[in-house]
Amino acid sequence: MYIDPKGGRWYKGNLHAHSTLSDGALAFDEVVKMYRQAGYDFLAVTDHWIPSETVEDSDFLLLAGCEYDAVRREQYYKRQRDIRYDINGIGFTLPPQVEQNAGWDGQMIVDAILKAGGLAFYNHPAWLRNRAEDILPIEGLSGIEIYNTFTGMAPHFTLPYSGPVLDELAFGGKLLPAIATDDPHDYQGEQLKSYILLNAASLCYQDVMEALRQGKFLATQGPWLSVAVHDSVVYVETTPVACVRLISDSWMSCQRTGEGITALEFPIPADASYIRVEAEDEQGRTAWSSPIALQ
Repeated sequence: MYIDPKGGRWYKGNLHAHSTLSDGALAFDEVVKMYRQAGYDFLAVTDHWIPSETVEDSDFLLLAGCEYDAVRREQYYKRQRDIRYDINGIGFTLPPQVEQNAGWDGQMIVDAILKAGGLAFYNHPAWLRNRAEDILPIEGLSGIEIYNTFTGMAPHFTLPYSGPVLDELAFGGKLLPAIATDDPHDYQGEQLKSYILLNAASLCYQDVMEALRQGKFLATQGPWLSVAVHDSVVYVETTPVACVRLISDSWMSCQRTGEGITALEFPIPADASYIRVEAEDEQGRTAWSSPIALQ
């Protein structure tokens, strides 16, 4: 747990992991033990099509989880294109009634997760080659992965970072909270890297789910980051970093570099409809804020 300068409690957790119950290299109990011993406060093991259950301890919360997928074929210009939706159900009280290979799409998966009392998070859109138009119609998502460690590891080495997809969605009016996850399968270095810090009242199931529902979390690999907008200024606070990037739908997006940066102010870029901030420390570890709508 991290305590911010104002005394806020931020619990450390990973919402995407796999075990030998589906296509992971470690047994379920080994995965839980690894994250718990590494100082994580909560974890969701999200094996493909195999729902897990919520287990509460005084110092660790295992959230129910499962990864579902669907594929829909559509005409894209002059060729047929398969759109794949990979969506995690988190914290459900009953196993979501999702049918495999039944012509489902992303909205149907999200609806089933919500009906089961869970929250739905969209997985690695850049790796799936999702376009914003694939995700824009889906209602009820609680977040989307801006970074997925596993999809940047061998043999993938492709697109672990989905910032451009989040930007296209924000430009289209859908500002989804950003999460970072490990999504470990092989456990060859992708584990214990990318996670969220959750600003919850406590580590009990109800408080954690409410904080997730409200988007009170930060996607990070280490740095803590706070972003606020007042009048025409973006105020950034962070643990010491070497680079801070202000990103928006304006060509005037910018970055600043330095040693041990902990606070910055940016003018809001002209004509921007939203902003988000990335902060990178000297070790290359990044924190990503969620997109913030501008009035």
